[in-house]
Amino acid sequence: MLKNQNNLITTYSSSHQNETNQLIHLVCVPVIFFTVVATVYYYLPLPLTGLIIFASLVFYYRSMRSFLPPMIVLYVISLCISAYFAPFKFFMPVVGCLFVVAWIGQFWGHKIEGKKPSFFQDLFFLLVGPAWVMSKFQKKILGP
Repeated sequence: MLKNQNNLITTYSSSHQNETNQLIHLVCVPVIFFTVVATVYYYLPLPLTGLIIFASLVFYYRSMRSFLPPMIVLYVISLCISAYFAPFKFFMPVVGCLFVVAWIGQFWGHKIEGKKPSFFQDLFFLLVGPAWVMSKFQKKILGP
């Protein structure tokens, strides 16, 4: 069953009302997104990496179409950073540390919020979070 864009964003937003939690998410969600992309890029063959990214973009196309362009931009940025830094020995240790610290931040934000993370309700919210953050950035850049 296809998810509805407005319903996904509304549901996700309902557990992200606290300003501090929102600020934490504006930092931590892109970091987690990057670390996941970087890990997939580093450990999997390029065709499989492309297939995984394509599958997530199909989700955005079918369920959150207006978020497809900014998500493509986020993927391109993450892949470019990964491609540049992957040859360095420090790359994966740094990526691993960033992943752990960002998740600690996320759970701390939800403790402040007093609500469980949305992905406890539905794992698709792991894909909604980056789109929600991109929508916040778009509003800041382009206005409401």
